[in-house]
Amino acid sequence: MERALAPQVGPRGDGAVGVARRAAALGVREAAIPSSGCKLGDQLTYGVDYVLSLVDDDTVSVVPLKPLKPASGYMLVMTTDLKDTSGKAVQGSTTWDLARQDINTAPLATEDQLSLQTIVNSYITPLLGAGFERDNITYVSAFTTQSTVNVMGTVKQLLVADLVQILTTGQGDPSTALPIVQVQDATGPDNAMEALGLISSATLNGALELAKSGQSAQVQAAIDATDFSLLQTCDGIFGTLSGQLSAYWGSMETVAAGISQSFAAEAGPFCAAKRYTGSVSLPYYLPVPSMTNPLAPVNDFWHAACDSGIVLAGAPAEVLAMAEPGPNYEMCSQVGLADLRVNGEMIDDARNVTRYSPIPQTTIAANPLEVQVTIPDAAIATALGFPISKPDAGWPVAMLVHGITGTKEQMMAISGTLSLHGIATIAIDLPLHGSRGFDVDGDGSDDISATTVSPTHFMNLASLPTARDNVRQGMADLLGLRLGLNAVADMTATQAIDLDVSKVSVMGVSLGAITGANFAAMANSTLGNDTLDGMFAINAVSLESPASGIATFLMESPDFGPLIKALLLSESSEDFVAYVGQVYGENATELQLRQAYTDFVALLDADARAEVEALFAQFNFAAQTILDASDPTAYAGMLGATTPVHFMSVVGDGGENLPDQVNPVVTSLPLAGQHPMAAMIGLEQVTSTISSETGTVSGQVRFNSGAHASSLSPVADPAVTREMQLQVGGFIKSEAQALPITNTDVVAN
Repeated sequence: MERALAPQVGPRGDGAVGVARRAAALGVREAAIPSSGCKLGDQLTYGVDYVLSLVDDDTVSVVPLKPLKPASGYMLVMTTDLKDTSGKAVQGSTTWDLARQDINTAPLATEDQLSLQTIVNSYITPLLGAGFERDNITYVSAFTTQSTVNVMGTVKQLLVADLVQILTTGQGDPSTALPIVQVQDATGPDNAMEALGLISSATLNGALELAKSGQSAQVQAAIDATDFSLLQTCDGIFGTLSGQLSAYWGSMETVAAGISQSFAAEAGPFCAAKRYTGSVSLPYYLPVPSMTNPLAPVNDFWHAACDSGIVLAGAPAEVLAMAEPGPNYEMCSQVGLADLRVNGEMIDDARNVTRYSPIPQTTIAANPLEVQVTIPDAAIATALGFPISKPDAGWPVAMLVHGITGTKEQMMAISGTLSLHGIATIAIDLPLHGSRGFDVDGDGSDDISATTVSPTHFMNLASLPTARDNVRQGMADLLGLRLGLNAVADMTATQAIDLDVSKVSVMGVSLGAITGANFAAMANSTLGNDTLDGMFAINAVSLESPASGIATFLMESPDFGPLIKALLLSESSEDFVAYVGQVYGENATELQLRQAYTDFVALLDADARAEVEALFAQFNFAAQTILDASDPTAYAGMLGATTPVHFMSVVGDGGENLPDQVNPVVTSLPLAGQHPMAAMIGLEQVTSTISSETGTVSGQVRFNSGAHASSLSPVADPAVTREMQLQVGGFIKSEAQALPITNTDVVAN
């Protein structure tokens, strides 16, 4: 996003507060003196690029309305146009008045004073050419935004580095340079319906009781004596409807057919999604448990493979003379960096991954991941009234990305609809989810897992760099999976895996929509080579309930907010810790902590509550600064510029149907929430079907009913789930040439 947080200033008169963007010079000096001595760029516009917000009686906050550009310098300029309530100009300090003097005509006396004057003059001199007067400038604050996408760009390049070498030299087999997605027949259920367990014994028994209603005692007894469990399978349902099981059912065929017809209407689409399993091995950059740090996945983060260029530039010559090459030296030297050790110790012991050292260190060079694949069953789809056939080029494929605490298996909930639209799917678990947890103590169950233990293992507020890099690892995995689609090894008995890898789309929910959006933006960023770009290309993106400004929307989330705030107070408030201990004991659950926070805050007076809110605001600022490199705000503009996007949000109806209670639609900040993310992508609200014969379409559809993740779960409103899934299927099937809306009753105007 580049954290759009300027210093807080006093009230604004006309022209009193100006924000001027400058291109940041790169180098060690700029690291020591941020944003100084550069060419002046365009001035930002009040009301368009930023607004002012009154924080308290004498403090105004500059609040950006658009993301600031990454790796760029900005200045906030205050002038004598800033007035107090009596109309008097607010002046700068005595120190400022001295330091702003022209160093060429009025140099200060001491070396320290001259150093300060040099810095201040470097800010003021460019402003003089933009119409400012030296004596009217009362303060200048300069800062440089961080780089955000550089590291992920490097990760993408690393994935194809060996392939580029082979293509460049003409030596070697290109297929050996790609991650291979191996797909085989599934162990267990071979379709989504049975894998999801949609027809339980209770469901079957309920249908049988209904079938017995009004029947004679003899017929009821015959029904009770018959084993109908075959109707819990797709073969049983469709074999019955086709008449193939007539002999099997005998006199009970009519009963079986009636039940099958009902089951086919409700669960039949999932029978059209043939299920397969597989694997792909991809680079893993996150930490793994070790003897010295068994909890590394929740307290450590990505580290650089190379020494930072800034650290090397500042290292004493005598230290460099003693240094010896480390294990990554050859790789690092190819990008102008180094891996140097002195007595076995790294020169850059922090090894932070930054624009100056953008190559993350692998912890597992080829980490095997489980892969889930569904392929449309044309015969079943046709039997359900959706005649489809496999295109000559193969099935289009949608990459499905699950949400926080979820698993790849949960995404089968939309595979039925996609199968009826003739779309195959592929999915993996996000880091620390599902099959990717860690069993630290060896007892057979995961101790580190966002799925089975705590969502904070992924959205890790106790270690914010870990939270940032969990998202980046998810993006890296999806980039690797997308590349691997170009090298699918079909190991199924029927050679069923025939995919058109020129038609690849993405569908994500919640965290999966956040990660999926970021991934798609990077996937469609050019590498400067048409062949390579095509191997990553994403044709369309369908997102349900993503949001930007991760720190802010989590803090303001009705669902996650109380837990996050409780965890913060657990580390900072003795009173809260004592309250929790008194009410719930020493080992309060996360559910109890949520309630404890709500009850505790209700007991506070206004002053105490203000202190708590100040703590949260301070944390929010720090958290968002760290999370920026994985936040959708950094990628939304890229995504909108390259990719058609279908964006779904539950906004409610202003009454009993509430807006999304997990990822807020809007928040207290203009750049945080679902609507701000949609706006940064460049989407307009859509209320009826849109299409194009010559190009693609995009838009945000807002729903007046439903809930978070309604695209997968019909619990809140089945009509919303159906409409969302039909929109996703139609959008992807049309290759983003149409966004169909069939039920306007659930769509907000």
